[in-house]
Amino acid sequence: REAAGDLEGTLAQLGRLAPEELSAADRLRAAGLEARLLHGLGHFADARGAGRRWAALAEASGDRRALAAAHQLTASAYFLQGSGREGGSFQRQALAAIEDADPPDPELEAKILTDLVTMLATLGEYAEAEVLVTRARRLEGEGGDPRRAYRLASAWGTMLHQAGDVLGALEERERALAAAELAADPLLLATALVNLAQTEIGVHDYTSALARLQRSLGLETRTHNRIIAVITTGICHLELNQLARAEQAFDQARRSASDAGNDRLEGWALGELGLVASERGNAEDALALFDRAIAISRRGGDRRNEMVWWTNKGRVRRDQGRWQEALAFYREAERLEESIAGQRPGANLRKQMGQCHAGLGGLDHAEEMFLQARDLSEAAGDSKVLWETQRELARLYQQTGRHQAARLAWERALDAIETIRGALRIESLEAGFFTDKVEVYAEAIGFLLAEGGAEGAARAFEIAERARARAFLGSLAESRAALHETVPAELVAEEHRLLREISRLQLGERRGDEDPDPARRLEEAEAGLAALDLRIRAERPRFAELRSLAPAGLAAVQRTLVRGEVLLEYFLAEPVSHLWVVERDAVTHHALPAAAILEKQVRRAYTELLDPASTPQLDELGRVLLSPLARLDPAPQALLIVPSGILHYLPFEVLSVSGAPLVELVATSYLPSASVLVELRSRPVEPGGPRLLAVGDAPYHEQAEPERTTLAGVRSLRGLRSLGALPHTRREVERLSTRFGRRASTVLLGRDAREGNLKAEDLERFSMLHLAIHGWIDATSAARSGLVLGAGPGDDDGVLQFREILRLRLAADLVTLSACQSALGELVTGEGMVSLARAFFYAGSDSVVATLWSVADEASADLMAELYEGLADGLPKAEALRRARLAVRADPRFAHPYYWAPFVLLGRGEDGVEVPRGGRPSAIVATLAATLSLGAGLGLLRRRRRA
Repeated sequence: REAAGDLEGTLAQLGRLAPEELSAADRLRAAGLEARLLHGLGHFADARGAGRRWAALAEASGDRRALAAAHQLTASAYFLQGSGREGGSFQRQALAAIEDADPPDPELEAKILTDLVTMLATLGEYAEAEVLVTRARRLEGEGGDPRRAYRLASAWGTMLHQAGDVLGALEERERALAAAELAADPLLLATALVNLAQTEIGVHDYTSALARLQRSLGLETRTHNRIIAVITTGICHLELNQLARAEQAFDQARRSASDAGNDRLEGWALGELGLVASERGNAEDALALFDRAIAISRRGGDRRNEMVWWTNKGRVRRDQGRWQEALAFYREAERLEESIAGQRPGANLRKQMGQCHAGLGGLDHAEEMFLQARDLSEAAGDSKVLWETQRELARLYQQTGRHQAARLAWERALDAIETIRGALRIESLEAGFFTDKVEVYAEAIGFLLAEGGAEGAARAFEIAERARARAFLGSLAESRAALHETVPAELVAEEHRLLREISRLQLGERRGDEDPDPARRLEEAEAGLAALDLRIRAERPRFAELRSLAPAGLAAVQRTLVRGEVLLEYFLAEPVSHLWVVERDAVTHHALPAAAILEKQVRRAYTELLDPASTPQLDELGRVLLSPLARLDPAPQALLIVPSGILHYLPFEVLSVSGAPLVELVATSYLPSASVLVELRSRPVEPGGPRLLAVGDAPYHEQAEPERTTLAGVRSLRGLRSLGALPHTRREVERLSTRFGRRASTVLLGRDAREGNLKAEDLERFSMLHLAIHGWIDATSAARSGLVLGAGPGDDDGVLQFREILRLRLAADLVTLSACQSALGELVTGEGMVSLARAFFYAGSDSVVATLWSVADEASADLMAELYEGLADGLPKAEALRRARLAVRADPRFAHPYYWAPFVLLGRGEDGVEVPRGGRPSAIVATLAATLSLGAGLGLLRRRRRA
């Protein structure tokens, strides 16, 4: 682009000269300049014509080198527009011309050879491509120009990738990227990044692929490369079950390819759109899109892509149970596969053919296909097809009574899923990927329980644990290695810059500043922060290494339990849900109703609990969920509950066991998984003296009145200006400060209760934080949700958001979030409730008291006072909370569960913490009271440190 103006001016001057004023050499050079300019600008149709004119002049002059270069450029123009066969034809002419050149030009010959290899690989002509790669290697020699090294590795990597040797392609494309980095050529680098990303998708490393694609799209490159990068990005989103983002990317690529006249890429984008339609159940739309992609592939001689689209047509009919039609499509794909010399047999095709044979009752033929698919996917490192095939084998073995083989197949299926899940490294990606995988775990649990006996129950429990809280455990591993502390300084500085920019934009919105496009600018800054996190995790291999932390086995969980403790672990599924009752020396399984039935019951109960005028009907739900407790002898002294799905919304303390509410019988605490308990209890604690940081009566509005605006009425940051004040929080904070004494407490009240002041404190000094403030849940973005303080001065927006809490460094034992609004966090498959409570665990706490709905101020204040008294008396955290609930419940005004039931303890509840009495500091307590409704998600970043 920078050269375009000069070149066009030069060509215009040449065009004004009479033919006799130009020598043949001048005309040849001018033709070459014109062709290269048009090609470089992406005007491929015009470049083809200019290339032919250049070739004619070169032919007339007898310049074989120029003739080769002209044919090569014309070939590239055809290829980049999707005409692979025409491109290959001209590239062969280029090769013939350079072979006759005198003197020889080994560098140009090698370049022509590698370009021809790429074209032949795309056309499926692998045998010829391999012969040409050998020739190119001899010409390139060892070492030397990184551009030459790039060309060779790139061409060979493309051939291996297209032929199905993904692991071999990965190695070559990594070499190509290293060479492109050395060459410092943005065009080569962009192409190398996209190529490597495509191969990383083949081994399901979506985090690395997305990071490379983001980097490629940030470079100046050809339209052709950008379209491929956008399609490849869409494929990542599709594999992660982010259908809307995938569809947007594919449609953008389709339009760009159509505008550029690139049939091949337009066909590719159409086929991927067909996959989105198929995932959404729009079968006929999907088939129509696949047919359009097939027609384009045929026009360009692209048998490999045509094979892919026939396979996907079969998938549509397979999903409909139309086995014979699906097999007809698969056989056409198989015919194309066999017609491509050197094409490796596709594991996915054989797996899908096996599914059809199984559907038709041909189990022997199905098993043969599945075994082929298993072996092929293992050899290729394709974990996706491997887990899908192992599941099919497990089902087949179950059906034919081979239970030991079925158990082994289920284990291998889950191992393959977790290979992909563990490599994702980012919670949002893991959550998207796992959305439709939990049913595989449910099916495996059902099989293991069907085997009968304690061994089946124990194995099934461990499968349920594998389905939970993987992201939490990965984050815990990162924290223990202090991995974030090893991030390069320049990346940390960029993170801080982006966070400041986000705060500045949000402060403007909160103040009501005029901004022409605030939403777009905020989204861009947030996207930049997400891209930076993606880059850090993709480029630093220890993130992948540490996120492979395995869930705890049953034996480890039982060793962690103390005498008298009982753990209840739930797993909601269809058609049967599950409950495991785990004691130190026993485990039993109990079948529960289907998830849909329980969900209906819990929703009704939750509605009744929110209405103080109602009489909640909870006997049946208690019988279903807690009846095994009545049969325990002796009765449990402490109860640990691992909820599942909608059960995260339910305070189990309201349910009855043998006619008595659970709150009267035993102290309870909640966990996202049993493995979390093992990790929290094994975490070292460095003791230190008690210190309090308390914040309350924050300045939401200069003339704010109590109850001025409720949180339910706040839909944006701008609405936070009209929040009602919380005058009772001043008394609450002052009372707690008096308990700790002046020397051991720091208080931020009124105008001092600002976000900047809170962040300026050395939070690791404090054993107790008490924030009596509003909380806000942003329905459009979980990362924007947070605790509302005073805004400014500076760029602080006054909202201590989820993403900012993650970056705090705390040393808190107990965090209490009370007087909350009604919204919970996001319920994520496999991770439980992801809420602000989770962020405080990431920041360094190991226990949180949160509420499941908005609470009455007076009842909340009474409960908090009782909680602190219980802790001061030396009670364990869970027991102190239980007695506080009972004390509030005993008040006739607050007998309804609405007033006392929303308070739940998350994390460790068995350890006692001392709260100072009469201003005498003596303990390690961290309490954080906030006005938001939070759920039972947990997280942890590091060993707690004390000043």
